Amino acid sequence: MPAIESTASLREVGCRACGHRFAYGFAPEYVTAPDPELSELGSGRGTEAAYDPTVEVGIARERLSRHVARHAEYHDRDRDVLLLHLVDMGDRLDHELSSVKRAIDVIAKRSTR
Repeated sequence: MPAIESTASLREVGCRACGHRFAYGFAPEYVTAPDPELSELGSGRGTEAAYDPTVEVGIARERLSRHVARHAEYHDRDRDVLLLHLVDMGDRLDHELSSVKRAIDVIAKRSTR
């Protein structure tokens, strides 16, 4: 078994208990090598480091963008392109909602005077 499951290439394995054979791993277009910046980040952090989901989301988005740009055709490419589009729209919507919230806060502060 590889240390990182995303690097497991597709192969047939057997169950030790019953002998049933099944496919394990990922098709070659889905197998990814560890990103150098991820391994550098991981080596400098101790277990006491705080988890920051915004950093992880940014890394995941960048990694998916590179994968889509590098591979012109693969089975779920349309899904990945749509996912990137929806994430970008979500970011824009979040920005717009923050602007509306700031405007409401200003109106509320001015109306209490």
